[in-house]
Amino acid sequence: MTAAVMQNSDKHNEACSVCRCGMHDYFALPEVIALLDELGKSGSFYVLLKKAVLLEWEQFDLVKHIDGRAACQDDARSFFVHRTAQYLAFPEALLNGAVYALEHAQQEGKNLIAEKYARMMRLSNPEEYRHLVKNNLEQPSPVKQQVLDEIYQILADQLILAGQVLPVTHQHARPDTTLTDHISSLDYFVAELVPFRLAALFDLVAALTDMTKQGHNPIVRTYVFTLRVMQAVKGEVEQ
Repeated sequence: MTAAVMQNSDKHNEACSVCRCGMHDYFALPEVIALLDELGKSGSFYVLLKKAVLLEWEQFDLVKHIDGRAACQDDARSFFVHRTAQYLAFPEALLNGAVYALEHAQQEGKNLIAEKYARMMRLSNPEEYRHLVKNNLEQPSPVKQQVLDEIYQILADQLILAGQVLPVTHQHARPDTTLTDHISSLDYFVAELVPFRLAALFDLVAALTDMTKQGHNPIVRTYVFTLRVMQAVKGEVEQ
């Protein structure tokens, strides 16, 4: 998905009802539940994870691509795999911040996924962004931008290490640098964080710093957990 216009679908209620049901099925798979139990991620984490992914999937379903609906918007399995893997790989501060931001956006009628794609478009195709995006995106305050830059730098160092530890997997991930129509993995990630509360971003900085000091690389973990979750949904139910 290269670009998105920040508009809601006219079929909001019907589409959301269908997409929520499809995504619910993945959380009920015995293999998925067993994986979360193995990782000690059942209970409250499971509840928050399910809430975050369902809200993201619902909002993703409503994003309008410039060329019509994108194929990835109908690929519930891939969405579940990648979103779940990221939340498993990163400190729980990421999940906590995401749930709060998503719920707050829902109350205000905002689509954070559409906003994320608009932010990515501004970086990967600024000319297209100027022509297509009608809504003015909220800009982070100088303090928030400084914290976002700090998160970016922490992960930039981890990205280099990830390329050394798992070079083949790394080649199949998003590029390290944003190019025209191709957003980098770090710019993609930071675009998700802009709506977070400042307190949540401070928590994430502290948690990432602690994680990396202990020798745990969140990007390597994302690669590993992507494979683990993919294996868990191998015998998925029919959509």
